[in-house]
Amino acid sequence: MNATHDLQSTPSRLRRFACMMYEGVLLFGVVFIASYLFDTLTQSKHGLMLRDGRQVWLFLVIGLYFVLCWRRRGQTLPMKTWNIRLVDRDGQPPSTPRLVLRYVLAWPLPLGAAALVWLASSLTGWRSVDMFIVLAPFAIFAWSWVDPDGQFLHDRLLGTRLRNAPRAPPAPSRGHKRHNAVTVPSRRRHRGMVSSLGNDSPNGSDRDRDPSHALAHAVDFRHSPGNGRMQGRIPARFPRP
Repeated sequence: MNATHDLQSTPSRLRRFACMMYEGVLLFGVVFIASYLFDTLTQSKHGLMLRDGRQVWLFLVIGLYFVLCWRRRGQTLPMKTWNIRLVDRDGQPPSTPRLVLRYVLAWPLPLGAAALVWLASSLTGWRSVDMFIVLAPFAIFAWSWVDPDGQFLHDRLLGTRLRNAPRAPPAPSRGHKRHNAVTVPSRRRHRGMVSSLGNDSPNGSDRDRDPSHALAHAVDFRHSPGNGRMQGRIPARFPRP
């Protein structure tokens, strides 16, 4: 029963694949900015200078990006778009050390797949085989086909998991707001009301005949739930015109 429930709450492989494609688009910008900073700080003239240092730098920057996003809300922007959240076995956000280990353990399978592509290219002499190296990051899906919950290998080892995130409630429609809007009477209607209140009040003093005072204190506006309009009610001490 629990295994079935966990499988139902696991995002589909298609959604995770689409999320990874979206993630690659964002990582292009992250890598571009990180490479620019590295070249500026080290005064590198081209990408082959300080190659090992550049790779270590990019590894750390990409890891910082993922760990900060996972630590803050358990989601990166693509994961939020596809309603995917990273949690532990108890459904809580994983700790920071566990997130760091998850990022590190996510690399062996893609690196192993890239090594196989390089080996096949070296043995056959077909340089066109190198193009398949772009599929190396998706090697993490291999374990999900044999995992009982469809999770990745690094999630199985660390006790973390990807689950469906609840969808955000829809925003209220504009028609609902328009129903509660208050309709203000026209200026001509105001003038007629104030004039009748100021002239017809019995024993009215100068203050009572003041239009602004009469409008502010003599008219009791009330909201009518039937038509969404404000209706005025004149107290009994003021005769109706």
